[in-house]
Amino acid sequence: MTPDRTPASFEERRRRGAAAAALGAALGAGLLLTPAIAAGAEPVDLSAVYQVRFVGLRLGDADVRVNLNDTSYKITGEAKLSFLRRLVFELKGGMRASGKMAATGPRPEDYGLSFKTRKKKGHLTMTFKDNAVSAVSSQPVIKPHVRAIPLTKKHVRAVFDPMSAIFLAGRTERNGLDPSVCTRRLPIFDGKHRYDVQLSHIRTVKVEPRGRKGYNGLALVCRAKYHPIAGHRPHHKAVEFMVQTDEIEAWLIPVPQANLYVPYHVVIPTPWGTATVTAKAFEVERAGKEKIALVR
Repeated sequence: MTPDRTPASFEERRRRGAAAAALGAALGAGLLLTPAIAAGAEPVDLSAVYQVRFVGLRLGDADVRVNLNDTSYKITGEAKLSFLRRLVFELKGGMRASGKMAATGPRPEDYGLSFKTRKKKGHLTMTFKDNAVSAVSSQPVIKPHVRAIPLTKKHVRAVFDPMSAIFLAGRTERNGLDPSVCTRRLPIFDGKHRYDVQLSHIRTVKVEPRGRKGYNGLALVCRAKYHPIAGHRPHHKAVEFMVQTDEIEAWLIPVPQANLYVPYHVVIPTPWGTATVTAKAFEVERAGKEKIALVR
């Protein structure tokens, strides 16, 4: 009998939940993966590969591509993750976001999420109009928990979808390393939960390359505090844990000559262990100029 058909033990169910929680934290933490684009920057294409780990075990990779110019943006991402050689947990997923670029930052227009496990699959789409969420559609249908804080129209005004927050919410006009990209509060709505993320700069570190290739320079380390607002259960253990922890970190590094910060390393504690997301490789291409490639 295959593992899919074998009744799961308590320990197996616990590990599945832990892996799923780590995945959600690692890929949905738009609060963390936040490069900064200088105002008036040239069109940029960014391709990145991130390795996701949970309690030291490799879950898989996430591929992200960002296309950005002065007036619009498009972001796509795909991930394929598994836990314990697919015996406990396996997930394939994709995300997309697009919108307009304004002086104050991104103005989302469309957001989508899809996922597939060995037993379940689903998708969510979200559209924006006049700087507010205008429609949300999902399969399976999202049903608010009876003890969840109710969402109102006020909660979904002037918010970012997770992908837009991940890659485009921070902007800077300064040259050189700019700690201010770590100092802001991000309003985010993911189709079910409305929350704010407060970022702060806690230190600057020197990143040493591994081998002959790789980034060799300074990184900004940002701390992120999670502030749930609506759609969540206030006394849920995972929510309480995320509210209380001070250990969520993102390391942001500048890309030479591109006026761009990219996430290099992210640390996300969960009640079941620590998840990390680390750049394996990323490449930046600007119109008419040589590609910039950084390999970990």
